Amino acid sequence: MKAVVLPTKKRKTSRKKKGAKSPKNPVSLRPRQAKLLEGIVDGKSVHRAALDAGYSPNTADHPADLLETKSMRAALQQLLPSIEKIALRINEGLDATKTEFAKLEGAITDSRQCIDFAERRQYAELACKLKELLPRDGDRGTPETPIIVKLDF
Repeated sequence: MKAVVLPTKKRKTSRKKKGAKSPKNPVSLRPRQAKLLEGIVDGKSVHRAALDAGYSPNTADHPADLLETKSMRAALQQLLPSIEKIALRINEGLDATKTEFAKLEGAITDSRQCIDFAERRQYAELACKLKELLPRDGDRGTPETPIIVKLDF
C-alpha cells in the first residue's frame, strides 16, 4: 500500500502587531512611542523621556518631530484635560488670592485674603498668549505701529 501525502493549508499564525492597542494604550503606538508618552506623563521633560525610551540624542533634541505624529497627538489628546477644564483653571487663576497671616510671638493672630497680583499677572499673560493677543518673540512693534494690549478685570 502506497502512502498518499495530501497538501495541507498553511496556518496563519496570529502575531501581535507592532503598536497594537491595549487597555493601557488605547491609541496604536509603537513601543518606543508608548515609553515616551509614559515618561512625559511621569513628569519627565520630552528630551529625557525620549532618551529613556531609546531614541537617539539627536532625535531627542527635536521633540516636535516626536510629538507631531498623528498617533502621538491622539494619545496626548486623550491624556490631557478638556479645553473647558483648561479654560476654567485659567479663569480661576485670573481671580487668584492668597492668605496673609499676622503673627505675634510665633502665634498666628490674624489672617486676611489678599489679591495675588503675581499669580494673576502670570495667568493673564497665559490667557493673552492663548488668544494670540501678545506679540510673538522678536516682534516688538515700531513707533509707527505700537503694540497695545488692553486687559479688563
